Amino acid sequence: MIQPSALRHLTFTIALFFFVLPASVHAQNTPDRSEIFSNVENLIDDQQYDEALHLLESLINSDDPHIRAKALRIGGQIHLAEREINSAVDKLNRSLNLSRTIFNRTEEARSLYHLARAAIQSESFELAKQQAEEAAVIAKHLGDEMLTYRIQNFLTYIYYMTDTDFYKILDLETNVFHLVRRIGTPQQKAAAINNLGYDLTVAGTVPIDSTIALMNIANTLYAEMEGHNGRWYTLMNLTWQHRLKNNHEVSIKFGEMSLRQALTEEDRHAVIETAFQLGETLMEMGKLDEAARQYEIGRIWRGIENDRDGFVFDVYYSRFLWNTGQQKEAVSLLEKAVDWLQQSEVFYEMHGRALLASYYLENDQYELAKQQLDILHDPRHNYISLETRCMSAIVHSRLLIKNQKKNLAEALLKSWRNHTRQMGMNQLTLWLDEAFPGL
Repeated sequence: MIQPSALRHLTFTIALFFFVLPASVHAQNTPDRSEIFSNVENLIDDQQYDEALHLLESLINSDDPHIRAKALRIGGQIHLAEREINSAVDKLNRSLNLSRTIFNRTEEARSLYHLARAAIQSESFELAKQQAEEAAVIAKHLGDEMLTYRIQNFLTYIYYMTDTDFYKILDLETNVFHLVRRIGTPQQKAAAINNLGYDLTVAGTVPIDSTIALMNIANTLYAEMEGHNGRWYTLMNLTWQHRLKNNHEVSIKFGEMSLRQALTEEDRHAVIETAFQLGETLMEMGKLDEAARQYEIGRIWRGIENDRDGFVFDVYYSRFLWNTGQQKEAVSLLEKAVDWLQQSEVFYEMHGRALLASYYLENDQYELAKQQLDILHDPRHNYISLETRCMSAIVHSRLLIKNQKKNLAEALLKSWRNHTRQMGMNQLTLWLDEAFPGL
C-alpha cells in the first residue's frame, strides 16, 4: 500500500555536481584551471576516479584558496563515490574550514551538503541532519535555487531517518515541489511530485482527487521518459488512492499494471508490495479467489526471509487470512510482524496495530485491543496514514459503546465521517457506515 522510506531513497537524485571557475593564466602548454576541472569532471563521468584525483592534486596545492576549496570538495565527492568515507570526510572538512576562512559561502554550503552525505553512509543521521540543515540555510540565503533544491530534497530523506515530525517533512516536500517546478528536470519533477502526492495521501489533509492528480502527473512523466506505463510505485500509489476513493475498477487497472511492471523488473520488494496492493482492492470487492492469486504471488516472492519486506507483506496478508476464516493464523502472523516492525518503519507498525486491535476486539479480547489503541494514540512518530487512524477510530468507538459511552462514540464517528467525506475518501466513509449502521 505504502511507498516505503526505503523506495523513497531511490527517488532522490543525489548526484555529483561540479561548477567551473574562471580560468587563470598558466605557463605555456599547461592546461588552465578551468580545463583541469573540466577534465576531472569527464574522468568522474567515466568513473576513472584515480586519474581524477591525480589531476586534482595540482589544484589542491594551488596558491588560490578558492581553487583549493573547490578541489578539496570535489576530491571528497570522489572518495564518497568510492565509499572511502574517512578520506572523503578529511577532504570535505578541509574544504569547509578553508571556505569559512575565505568567506566562500557557496563552497561552504556544498562541503556541508557532501559531509551530510558522508554522515549518512556512516549512519550518523543526526549529524547529517545538522549539516544538511545548515547547508540549506546558506544555499537559500545565496539564492542558489538548484543547490537549495538538491539539499532540501536530500533533507526529506534525512528527516524520515531521524523521525522528524511528519508535518515538517510535508512542509519541506512542498518547498521542494515549488522549486522543482521552476528549475527541475522531468526526472526531478516526477520524484518530487510523487513524494508530495504520496505523503499528502498519507496525511489525509488534501482531497483525494488532488493527490490523484499529482500522482498522475508523476506517473505520466516517468512513462514518457522511460517508455512504459509508469514506475511500479507511482502505479501502485494510484492503486491505493483509487481504492481509498472507492473507485475499484480503476484501482484494479493500475494494480495490474504495477504488478506487471514489478514482475518485469524482477524486484522482490516491488512484487511483494504491488501484489498485496492489488489483492487489497480485489478483497474490498469481495473477489476473494482473485485476491488469493495476488497474495500467492506476494507470498512466493516473500519467501522465508525475516526482513522488512517480508513482515510488511505479513501485515496485509493477515487481513486476507482473517477475511477467509483463518483468524488464528492471521493473529499469530500479525503479532510477529508488529513485534519486528516496532524496530523498523512506524507506518507499517501502526497499520498492523490497528488491524491487530480489530482482531482482538472481534475475539472479545478487549484489554488487548485497548493496549494496541494506547500505542496508536501515543505513537513513537506521527507518520501514520488517515486510513490507519480511521481503522483505529472504529475500534475505539466500539470500545466506547461497550463501556456505555455511546454519546462519545457518536461524536467521534461523526467527526471521522465528516472528514473522510470532505477528503473524498469514500472507502473509509463506507467502513465507518458499515461498522455502525445504526449510528
